[in-house]
Amino acid sequence: MNLQRRLHQLLAPLFLILLLSGACLYNEYLRTQFADYRFAIRWIHLLTGVCFGLTFLSNLPYCWQYRQGTGSGPNRPGLLLALLAVTLISVLSGLVLTAMPYVGWSGPTINIVRQIHIGVAVAAIWLVLPHLLHATRRRPQAPVAAVTTKQATAGPSRRGFLRYLLGGALVASAFGLWKWLGQQATNVKTETLAVFAQCNRMSPPPKPLPDSSPPKGGGYTGKFKVYKIDREIPCADSTSWQLQISGLVDKPMTLRWEDFLKLPRTVQVSDFHCVEGWSVYRITYEGVRLADLLSLAGVKPEARYVKFYSAEQVYTDALSLEQARLPDVMAAVLIDGGEIPSDLGGPVRLVVPQMFAYKAVKWLVGMELTATPHRGYWQERGYPVDAWIGKPR
Repeated sequence: MNLQRRLHQLLAPLFLILLLSGACLYNEYLRTQFADYRFAIRWIHLLTGVCFGLTFLSNLPYCWQYRQGTGSGPNRPGLLLALLAVTLISVLSGLVLTAMPYVGWSGPTINIVRQIHIGVAVAAIWLVLPHLLHATRRRPQAPVAAVTTKQATAGPSRRGFLRYLLGGALVASAFGLWKWLGQQATNVKTETLAVFAQCNRMSPPPKPLPDSSPPKGGGYTGKFKVYKIDREIPCADSTSWQLQISGLVDKPMTLRWEDFLKLPRTVQVSDFHCVEGWSVYRITYEGVRLADLLSLAGVKPEARYVKFYSAEQVYTDALSLEQARLPDVMAAVLIDGGEIPSDLGGPVRLVVPQMFAYKAVKWLVGMELTATPHRGYWQERGYPVDAWIGKPR
């Protein structure tokens, strides 16, 4: 019984960790503050959820005996059944959400499961908090003998619950310290473009503007990770590469490499945030602003969206016309004064600094103006259509 009671008391800190990590994953403000650690927080949330579910199931016999011993209180059959249902649905929906992107389930299905997961999490809060308040309220002083006989069935003490709250505050402080240390670490350059493969053969090479070489941002800090969907990374050469602008435009066009290099370019310093929780800071990009490309082609009045095509043909994404015309959205051709490696999406890739990087289509080869929205590769796998970093516009 003593072991079961200790396991029962373990549920409170596990629930608190679930609450904090879930808030960091769901709340827009917290998600932005801890964007660099999203991947770690997600796994903490997942593993804690599994531990909570297993601990709760192992405690069901103890909870039932506790109810019989008191004859009243929060552990009545209806509450136990509700907690059991909420726990099982939470764990199962969480596991499904984790597996869905890897098995190719559609975005609408993922959204439904996500809403179920959030709904039962809210229900769990309303079910658990009254139980904790009941367990921690002051009880009449019992005789010593009575205390001795009831020690095995007593719920968590007020002091114990306060310890859980203090532990939660310490966990939150540790995350804050972790984030601060991570930001300080970005002051040290950790890699150069030379570590990435370059299979593109573009001639003539783009001549950097003065702000690109040396890079205006002083050289990016952090580490890029190389992601691809196809088995092989697309390679291009200057004779075959082209950028097509089509759809609801006045002048459909195909820009070949030399045509693209003749367009006016600009330089900007931007950060790069991946939705998986890692970032690269102070990148100096040089490229053609998307607003200039749209003006060049002429946008028809009925156009509302811009769909982007990658040389990795399975990969598409889209922005609204308003988003595409933001001044820092560009088709980049240089990074820190050098050609963009094929590993990182060169020779030309989209840059959307105010959104997570899955919107920044790599190996850009096409733009299509449309009147209807388009769900890209990752939106069909559950990612938001609008991937704003921070408060949505």
